Amino acid sequence: MRASQRARAPDREDNVLSDLPLGPIADRARECPAEPAIVDDLGVRTWAQVEIELRRAASAMLDAAADPDSRWGVLGDNAAPTLLAHAAGLLGGVGTVAISRQLTLRELADQVEDAGIVGLITGPGGAAVGVEALSAGLVATVVVHSGALPTDAPSGVIAWDAWLASASERSEFPERPARAVMVYTSGTTGRARGTETRWVLAQVETSRDYLRVLRERAQFPPGPHIVVGPLQHNGPLAAVRHLLLGEPVVIMGRFDAERVLELIDEHRVRSSVMVPTHF
Repeated sequence: MRASQRARAPDREDNVLSDLPLGPIADRARECPAEPAIVDDLGVRTWAQVEIELRRAASAMLDAAADPDSRWGVLGDNAAPTLLAHAAGLLGGVGTVAISRQLTLRELADQVEDAGIVGLITGPGGAAVGVEALSAGLVATVVVHSGALPTDAPSGVIAWDAWLASASERSEFPERPARAVMVYTSGTTGRARGTETRWVLAQVETSRDYLRVLRERAQFPPGPHIVVGPLQHNGPLAAVRHLLLGEPVVIMGRFDAERVLELIDEHRVRSSVMVPTHF
């Protein structure tokens, strides 16, 4: 994302006044559709592509989560669809859960039951345990991105692109209870404990109000942000907030110090969250 490629960072007041729920993302898609929005190890997604994927992903997630208490689990492969899944959940008022791709089936089952998870979105790293969860009857759908479907995948396992293609490109989203992204942390009882991210401190009732308040305060300066840690932790997940403000994001599949410096220079990166224990 060189200077000549990037759209002007929108004024923060404009972000708040933009039509919700897509807000600044819809603005970007209209004003600079071919500009890079998300860069990962597999390629570049433009703002026009991101808008369409978010509308379709939110629609598909809503179709499977009619109950406002139902959530989607997102296994944290560092790739664009992980970021898009969490953003789509916030746009559609569907809760998402950031899940480690290294969980065993038993550990995953605990989180599925605890959080009310109805479907899983995963990259190659979590595909095997995701299929196990589906075969065990824990979830009805497993969406796999950034790689081929597992061999002999059962019914209910679907590729990300096919999942999006089968969903409607929803233009409006229902008013639902506010649902923050949930993360699991190590508990003292031997079981992980789920907690909602505190991106919005004000008391809000609806998903629309959650987005409005979320966009009132930027966590990072305008411009490209780079993700270098696993997208299952609260720090790296802050990139979701940046994307929802209409700001571009670069995602590293795996941390490499030399490559980080190259990407920072190439894309004129302005911000990141770097936690030593994540590397």
